[in-house]
Amino acid sequence: MKKKNKRVQKSEEYQLVLNILISNANKPLNYKQIAAKTDSFSAKEVGFVLDLLVRDGKIERADRGKYMFVKNSDEVVGV
Repeated sequence: MKKKNKRVQKSEEYQLVLNILISNANKPLNYKQIAAKTDSFSAKEVGFVLDLLVRDGKIERADRGKYMFVKNSDEVVGV
Protein backbone atom coordinates (compact mmCIF):
# COMPACT_ATOMS: atom_id res chain seq x y z
CA MET A 1 0.00 0.00 0.00
CA LYS A 2 2.82 2.43 0.77
CA LYS A 3 4.30 2.00 -2.72
CA LYS A 4 0.98 2.91 -4.29
CA ASN A 5 0.61 6.01 -2.09
CA LYS A 6 4.11 7.22 -2.98
CA ARG A 7 3.35 6.69 -6.65
CA VAL A 8 0.13 8.69 -6.33
CA GLN A 9 1.93 11.53 -4.52
CA LYS A 10 4.16 12.04 -7.53
CA SER A 11 1.31 11.61 -9.96
CA GLU A 12 -0.34 14.18 -12.15
CA GLU A 13 -3.59 13.94 -10.19
CA TYR A 14 -1.90 14.67 -6.86
CA GLN A 15 -0.12 17.75 -8.18
CA LEU A 16 -3.15 18.99 -10.12
CA VAL A 17 -5.50 18.78 -7.13
CA LEU A 18 -2.90 20.45 -4.92
CA ASN A 19 -2.40 23.26 -7.46
CA ILE A 20 -6.16 23.83 -7.72
CA LEU A 21 -6.38 24.19 -3.95
CA ILE A 22 -3.33 26.48 -3.87
CA SER A 23 -4.82 28.75 -6.53
CA ASN A 24 -8.08 28.91 -4.52
CA ALA A 25 -6.39 29.25 -1.12
CA ASN A 26 -8.99 31.73 0.19
CA LYS A 27 -11.97 29.56 -0.71
CA PRO A 28 -12.83 26.09 0.58
CA LEU A 29 -13.79 23.67 -2.20
CA ASN A 30 -15.58 20.33 -2.16
CA TYR A 31 -14.51 17.33 -4.20
CA LYS A 32 -17.12 17.95 -6.90
CA GLN A 33 -15.89 21.51 -7.47
CA ILE A 34 -12.31 20.27 -7.72
CA ALA A 35 -13.29 17.44 -10.10
CA ALA A 36 -15.10 19.97 -12.31
CA LYS A 37 -11.89 22.01 -12.59
CA THR A 38 -9.80 18.99 -13.63
CA ASP A 39 -12.04 17.83 -16.53
CA SER A 40 -10.11 14.57 -16.81
CA PHE A 41 -10.39 12.89 -13.39
CA SER A 42 -13.47 11.40 -11.80
CA ALA A 43 -14.87 12.63 -8.50
CA LYS A 44 -13.85 9.28 -6.96
CA GLU A 45 -10.21 9.78 -8.02
CA VAL A 46 -10.27 13.32 -6.67
CA GLY A 47 -11.67 12.06 -3.37
CA PHE A 48 -8.84 9.53 -3.06
CA VAL A 49 -6.23 12.22 -3.76
CA LEU A 50 -7.87 14.58 -1.26
CA ASP A 51 -7.61 11.92 1.44
CA LEU A 52 -3.90 11.53 0.67
CA LEU A 53 -3.34 15.28 0.75
CA VAL A 54 -5.07 15.56 4.14
CA ARG A 55 -3.02 12.66 5.49
CA ASP A 56 0.20 14.26 4.20
CA GLY A 57 -0.68 17.58 5.88
CA LYS A 58 -0.77 19.54 2.61
CA ILE A 59 -4.44 20.46 2.95
CA GLU A 60 -7.05 20.43 5.69
CA ARG A 61 -10.76 19.93 5.96
CA ALA A 62 -12.20 23.41 6.38
CA ASP A 63 -15.75 22.23 6.90
CA ARG A 64 -17.69 19.06 6.32
CA GLY A 65 -16.74 17.98 2.80
CA LYS A 66 -14.74 21.16 2.05
CA TYR A 67 -10.98 21.35 1.70
CA MET A 68 -8.44 24.18 1.82
CA PHE A 69 -4.71 24.53 1.24
CA VAL A 70 -2.59 24.84 4.39
CA LYS A 71 0.47 27.03 4.04
CA ASN A 72 3.33 25.71 6.17
CA SER A 73 6.14 28.00 7.23
CA ASP A 74 8.74 25.67 5.68
CA GLU A 75 6.99 25.37 2.34
CA VAL A 76 7.48 27.80 -0.54
CA VAL A 77 4.92 28.07 -3.31
CA GLY A 78 6.02 29.53 -6.60
CA VAL A 79 6.51 29.07 -10.29
